[in-house]
Amino acid sequence: MRIALFDQVVGPESPAGSRDMRIVEQLRAEHEFTVISSALRLPGTEDHGVEHVGVAAPPRPALLAFLIYFAGACIAYARLRLRGRRFDVAHVTDCAFPSGDVFYAHFCHAAYLSEIWPVVRGPRSARRLQAWLSHQVRATIEARLVRRARVIVVPSRGLQRDIDRLYPGNDHKITVIQNTVDLDGFRAPPEFDRTSVRERMGTGAGDTAFVFVALGHFERKGLPLLLEALASGEESLAAARLWVVGGERDLVASYRRRSDESGLGQRVTFAGRTSDVRPFLWAADAFVSPSHYEAFSLGLIEAAAAGLPLVATRISGAEELLVDGRNGLFVDPTRAGVADGLKRFLALDQESRAAMQRAARESAELLSPERFVSAWRTVYASLES
Repeated sequence: MRIALFDQVVGPESPAGSRDMRIVEQLRAEHEFTVISSALRLPGTEDHGVEHVGVAAPPRPALLAFLIYFAGACIAYARLRLRGRRFDVAHVTDCAFPSGDVFYAHFCHAAYLSEIWPVVRGPRSARRLQAWLSHQVRATIEARLVRRARVIVVPSRGLQRDIDRLYPGNDHKITVIQNTVDLDGFRAPPEFDRTSVRERMGTGAGDTAFVFVALGHFERKGLPLLLEALASGEESLAAARLWVVGGERDLVASYRRRSDESGLGQRVTFAGRTSDVRPFLWAADAFVSPSHYEAFSLGLIEAAAAGLPLVATRISGAEELLVDGRNGLFVDPTRAGVADGLKRFLALDQESRAAMQRAARESAELLSPERFVSAWRTVYASLES
């Protein structure tokens, strides 16, 4: 089939775009893809046999970048149609185009605005306003896509429930295809020097390192809860160290000030943005994600694939991956709940932690890339006329 795929960035640096990257990479021999995006990065050589229609857009601010891309994608597609190009399927990821046959949803913006935003919006600021506007814009596009799509693909049963609750009558369209990661790529190599990373992050031999990873959206991901839990002054949390990986410079600076003002000092280390999160996962003791909302956190799967126990809230995706007491621990999305989860993990002996590490890796292996690609092959086959 001739498939027009719309996504702002198709490549490993984007959570949603990395899934589209895998789809295109694995199915390009079976279908003719035209990718309409600001960037297309596929593994291997540049001669990947996939048509790319580039749409110029600045990397930030995020809302402006999205709006410029969205307008450019509409213009680019209209030009293709005027030149006589026809497509069998329009695949739209994360609200990147106003209409499509396949809507690959990685969020429910309507659910987030009505149910989560009042909890995590934070103090008034330009960043808060931009975040609210971004979700409002995408919620408008989302409603249209849900209504018009022939198939809606979501990465978790939780997101399926959100869409069905906010947009009733569309459940028959929804297919769940859970996320996946490069399992081999997240296995620590034998020569990896764990000690050097821990020393660089200010973590001693007797400390327990919890790693928190987010590109941004620290409020939604629950970083304030983590800082509040660590700042509670409880003696049983004295051995806990927090590594915060990700975030733009200004966001990191504001949270570093917040951490210092809470008296946390060297107990929290901010690594900032990185092109490779794996060394932090391999060197830490547990992955912590007290998030208020996710569709199916790619970070959770990556951490599990790296053999890292999970400490997370019961959100979409986590409830399908995490088994409490086996490969991690569930926590409530409150300061007390997060503190209790950290203490539970700190109380585990080395044998119990090692068992959780093995179980985490095993749970990630169930989400194999082969299963992911096979499911997408079935979705496309269902649209053949």
